[in-house]
Amino acid sequence: MKPDTFIKLQKKFGGMWVATSQSGIKVYAAAKKVGKVFDELQRKKIASNKTVIGYIQEHGRVHIYLSLPVHRN
Repeated sequence: MKPDTFIKLQKKFGGMWVATSQSGIKVYAAAKKVGKVFDELQRKKIASNKTVIGYIQEHGRVHIYLSLPVHRN
């Protein structure tokens, strides 16, 4: 997702969960609670595995996420 696309999402959907297209351009559903996003996708007959679902931070806030690898024995 391009940085300017994310900023646009923050301005409109900050503080919400969203389901977007893979590119982040099209928003299929948005809600304050993630369960409502899944409900909306089901109502629209859109498979959740065909979307990118994530939380959009409020505009003007900086959040840093760290992904750690999972090691299995």
